[in-house]
Amino acid sequence: MTESRFEDYVRRYGRESWELDALDPGEFRRLIQVRLDAIRDLGQWDTDLRRREPVRGKLSALAAGWQDDEEQSIGWE
Repeated sequence: MTESRFEDYVRRYGRESWELDALDPGEFRRLIQVRLDAIRDLGQWDTDLRRREPVRGKLSALAAGWQDDEEQSIGWE
């Protein structure tokens, strides 16, 4: 309550506060995961994962080719 920013904090967020750094990292992760799971559309999530895989493969191949081209152009074969 003696903190200079106290009044602004109370005005914006109310009188409750939590020190997240006091939580065990595993518990902090679990709390976040529970909230995300509650709002995530699992059907859409699965669809997006299936769409992502072919694109990842193409990007990996492109990156590998790019690296090979770079190495050849500067003589690092």
